[in-house]
Formats: sequence, C-alpha cells, structure tokens
Amino acid sequence: MRDLENGPMGGTYARNIYANVRAVLSAAVDDGFLARNPCSAASVRPPAVSAARVVPWLPSQVLAVRDALPERYQAMVDVGSGCGLRQGEIIGLAEDTLQLDSDTLRVTAQVKLIRGVAVFAPPKGNKERDVPLPSSVASALWQHMKSHPPVAIKLPWARPDGPLTERRLIFTNTADGIVWRSNFNIQHSPRTRRAGRPAAGKEGDQPTHTLTSYYRPEHVEGTRLVDPTPGPAGRGGGFRVLYDAGYEIDHMRERLFARAATPDEVKQLQLPPGEPVVELHRTTYTAAGTVVEFAVGVHAASRFAWEYDFKVPDSAKDRKGQQ
Repeated sequence: MRDLENGPMGGTYARNIYANVRAVLSAAVDDGFLARNPCSAASVRPPAVSAARVVPWLPSQVLAVRDALPERYQAMVDVGSGCGLRQGEIIGLAEDTLQLDSDTLRVTAQVKLIRGVAVFAPPKGNKERDVPLPSSVASALWQHMKSHPPVAIKLPWARPDGPLTERRLIFTNTADGIVWRSNFNIQHSPRTRRAGRPAAGKEGDQPTHTLTSYYRPEHVEGTRLVDPTPGPAGRGGGFRVLYDAGYEIDHMRERLFARAATPDEVKQLQLPPGEPVVELHRTTYTAAGTVVEFAVGVHAASRFAWEYDFKVPDSAKDRKGQQ
C-alpha cells in the first residue's frame, strides 16, 4: 500500500490496482487457498485519490503539441481538444461516424488493448454519444482525409477472441495499420522525445540504417541517455543504462514494413533512385510488462537483412495433450 501511495502513478490508477488485488485475494479465500483476505483488515485503507483541481492547457500549449507532431497525426490534437474525445476514441474514429456537413460527431467505438491484443470496443461506459463538431475541427479532419484517406481495419470486437469487425479508420500509422497507443505515447510525448537518441549504422563508409530509441523520462532522468549527442549511450548501450536503473529487459516486439524513402532518407542513407526502405518498430518490455524503450529504425532495403530463429510448436504433443 505504501508503494502504491508513494509511487509515481495517479491515485485513481493506484486504487484500481488495489481493487484488482483485493478481488483476487477474495477469490483465493473463496477457493480455500487463504483463510482471510488481508485487504479486509481494519488497518488497510485503499490508496487516497487526490482531489487536485484539473487545470486545462492553454491554447498556446495545445498548438505547441500539435506543431511538434508529424503531419499525419496533427488532426488528432484538433479532435481531442475540440471535441473532448479520449485517445482510444480518437484512434478508433471511423469515417462513417463523421458528417462533415453537420455540426455533430458520433462516438461509437474505441481501440483498446486487452492482454496485448488490439480490439474495437464500445466507448467508455459502453455508451455511444454525440458531441459538437466545431467547424475548425471539421476542416482539419477534411484536410487530413484528403492527405491520408481512411483505411479499412479489421479487429476483434470487445475481446481478443471476439468476432472480427471492420471499420474505416481516419487515423492510421505510416504502415496503414492502427496507431498503437503505447508506441505513440513514448515516441511523440514532448518529454520523451527529449530522451530520444538517434544513431546511424554503417558498413565501411556506406550507411545502412538509422535507429532512434525513445525512453520514458522517469526511467532515464540523470543518466547518459538524456545526452542529446547522436550515437550509442556508452558501453552496453541503452539496455545497460536501463538495467543499472533497475529496469531489466525481458522481451521485445518488432514490426517490419517496407515503404518508399523520403528525400531526407535518400540523402542520409545514400540510396540509389527508387530503392525502398524497411522501417522497424521495436517495443521493449520488462518482465512485468512495463514498456522501457520504443525504437524506430529506417534501413536501406538492399543493405540489411533480418534473421529469426525460434522454436516451432510440437503439434503432436499438443494433440496428445488434448486427448
């Protein structure tokens, strides 16, 4: 309890953790694994929720965040600030919920993660709602959809094994997939971007790729990872710094996709005309599931290769276990 109250998380989040732990312990009592629930003791109190007054951002702060984002994501700020949508609702905003000749936006779904699987789900509270659509937000969405047409995305509904549902999402990533909230928040948070470290890879004198790692400020404040100088973060790299700070790496997820190179990438990687690049997104976790790094790599397609070695499930053993 002391760790929950003194930790960096908000009081509401800490109280939710407490409620989940209490429910698990109650189930253990019901099943005979515990004699009593320690959370029911008179000396145990749920974490306090701060009643601090919410202070909205100034327009100048909202515009500064918008300007700092890549162009394809800037209209997300307009929807959030102008219509009051939550992040998952913005990511799940579909073309058919938008009537640009109207003054209303209908919120019908959100994108959420359940055990690491992205699903479509009803908005918070399981209630669809209509919100006012200012003309400035409608204009921003119209311009966004002209530059980045909506993409049909299929995800399970409500749960990982739910029926597949297709929605034409207004906001997608550079690979025309869903915007992964955890990656987006790490990569584009103004404080986190300050801790990003770009590095370039070479084979002889020829560049092969660039890689930029992003870290949460609370994980790396006061370490060499906040040094803005490009290049590796010393011997052992960023993972060694994280280990020394108490964040041991357990596993990571990588996504690869090919795309056309930008003019800056052609120059930086010395690409011949027409050569594509392969973009890598790497998310690194601790054993507890905490995201400690998000990395973006851009690789010259003809100068880089990936090799994966992994166990194949024993199907015969699986069939035996089912019998």
